[in-house]
Amino acid sequence: MAKITYFVTGTDTGSGKTWLTLGLLSAFRQRGNLALGMKPIASGCRRIDDVLVSEDADLIQKYNSTNLPYQLVNPLAYEYACSPNLAAQMEKTEAVIEPILNAYKAVSEQCDITVLEGIGGWRVPFSEKLDAATIVKSINAEIILVVAIRLGCINHAFLTLEAINSDAAKLAGWVAICTEPDFDFSDQTVEFLQGSLDLPLLGVIPFLQKLDPSTIGSHLDLDLLR
Repeated sequence: MAKITYFVTGTDTGSGKTWLTLGLLSAFRQRGNLALGMKPIASGCRRIDDVLVSEDADLIQKYNSTNLPYQLVNPLAYEYACSPNLAAQMEKTEAVIEPILNAYKAVSEQCDITVLEGIGGWRVPFSEKLDAATIVKSINAEIILVVAIRLGCINHAFLTLEAINSDAAKLAGWVAICTEPDFDFSDQTVEFLQGSLDLPLLGVIPFLQKLDPSTIGSHLDLDLLR
């Protein structure tokens, strides 16, 4: 099959991007695809054996079917838990795209499908010259939007899609993740968004107490990817 790349972005920090990334990897593998994941840029990393490690990237590395070196999974890592542009400034460096493109090339050559997890929301700046749109266009990725179903998510979903469309980036579909067990209007919210967004709804992930990529993947309809 032709190689393809998906970039997972979300309506906000904590929207469920990592869980969906792992769910996608599981679902693709169930279909017989060789899929590998990356977290191109991460902040709020812990220093382990003199290496900055992102919790999200660490999960992706562990769930990848191929044992990739950590630096390929997460080529840019920052210690401060803030937007990458601010974290890089405080560490007296700057996020540039070359390490990301080099790592992506090495990873994508080993698989059919590459899934990249973004950081924060679509508009989070990485540096003055680098953001999610720059990466997506450089690698010709298609975007999967995660909407965390909670109060305020309708506004966040509309604004995020407006921003992505204004950047002329490719959208493949969206996924609803129920992140709030006590939110009483999840069904109504998903129904409204499904009728309002001109984008395939790839799946609705129910609230889960703990991470289970296989269960997440089972709720996804990959045939709807466009």
